[in-house]
Amino acid sequence: MVKPLLIKAVELARKGKALDIGAANGYDSLFLACKGFNVTAVEKDEYLSKEISDMNLEKIHVFNQNISSFNFEKYTLINCCFVLHFLKNKTRGIIKKIQQSTAKDGVNVIITFLNEGEFNNKHEGLLKPNELKEMYSDWEMIVYAEKFVQTKEKNKDGSVKEQKAAFLLAKKSN
Repeated sequence: MVKPLLIKAVELARKGKALDIGAANGYDSLFLACKGFNVTAVEKDEYLSKEISDMNLEKIHVFNQNISSFNFEKYTLINCCFVLHFLKNKTRGIIKKIQQSTAKDGVNVIITFLNEGEFNNKHEGLLKPNELKEMYSDWEMIVYAEKFVQTKEKNKDGSVKEQKAAFLLAKKSN
């Protein structure tokens, strides 16, 4: 399922090179390629990225590696959804790389868990509320929201854990 923020990002960026960080099975990458982008899909888990790799599409280039060791280029659109919490203490550095690797008038879509909620692994990589918004204070903010969302994890009683997440769509204007 394509995220509404990604649909809006495509309208803003229109074309060019896109980076899909944590591409998993490639649904977002495929959507971007169908919209005319040349896509770089980065996913460290070869099992997850096999589906998109097997499609052997000319407009999608898959890299099986951790984003921490990836060699960034310039992109008109960077998509990074529910990945940053896996990076622990590298989260803020990756966000800076994302920003630096975005071309003028390019856009970023970031959806990430924050440090409020039921996760047991509250580590320094989880951003604080409004921290992501502050990191993008010199960008044109198209959409920014924070809300509690259900996760894939469960509590001991079987109920689904909820964690606060930030949803960002921003355009680089300088």
